Formats: sequence, structure tokens, C-alpha cells
Amino acid sequence: MFECSVCCTEAKESAKFKRIACPGCDYVVCSPCQKQYAKVECMNCRSLFTTAFASDRLGSKFVQQTAKQTVLSELMTQQRRELELARKQNGYWLSTIRSRLENGDDLGTIGHEDPMIASLTAEKLAAAAKRYLTEVNRARFVLLPEGR
Repeated sequence: MFECSVCCTEAKESAKFKRIACPGCDYVVCSPCQKQYAKVECMNCRSLFTTAFASDRLGSKFVQQTAKQTVLSELMTQQRRELELARKQNGYWLSTIRSRLENGDDLGTIGHEDPMIASLTAEKLAAAAKRYLTEVNRARFVLLPEGR
């Protein structure tokens, strides 16, 4: 028996009613509340669940449908925040102008990154990951003790 911290329902764990305790803060909720309100993150500490944990507790089909959108929105938010902070630095403008001039790109496109971020989709990210995150592009290094 457990009690959900959201709906205050006391229940036995079953296939449709699973106990979900955050690995980070031990906040306990039932699977229906988790699916409805927080998707694949903890409602208390807001940390994202690992794919394995979320799939086990919420079901892999649910995770595949919601995790893509959650990760995509987190990525877009992070990109916008980093861009906003970078635009406040002179180095950003200097390097952006220099790279546009070196590559022969139009300087009028500077500052038009927001539509590009908004056009991101899960499919575009998956295609980029398949193209660049391959074994061919992986670099492995071994750190040896000093004196060898």
C-alpha cells in the first residue's frame, strides 16, 4: 500500500496503478497522476527520469510519445536561454560577424535564430543524431599515469 502525494489516494500497486518514487528525492505519486501532470519528470524536484526508469514505471509506449516532446521543449528552452545570454556579450557579436564574413554569408541574417529554433522537430533532431553521433565520429582516449 502507498499513498499518492498528489491525489491522496491510498492504493495497492497493480499493472495500471504503479507507485512512482523519484530516485532523487523519494517523492511518491501514482502512475495516473504522473502521466497526467508531469510526464517524465519528478513533480517535486523537476529532475528528468531516465528512460529505463520511466519505461518500467510508466510504460515504453507512453515514454516514446511524451519523452520526445519533453526533451524537444527542454532543448528549445535551453537554446533560447543560451542565445539570450550570448547576445549580451560582445564576443558573441564579434564571432558571429566574423564567421559570416569569412563564409560569405549575409549579415542581415544575424539575429534571426529564433525561427530556426522554433522549427526544430523530433524528426530533425533524430536525423542529425543519426548523421553525426556514429561510431565513426566517436573519439576514445586513455589517460595514462604520469611517468610512462
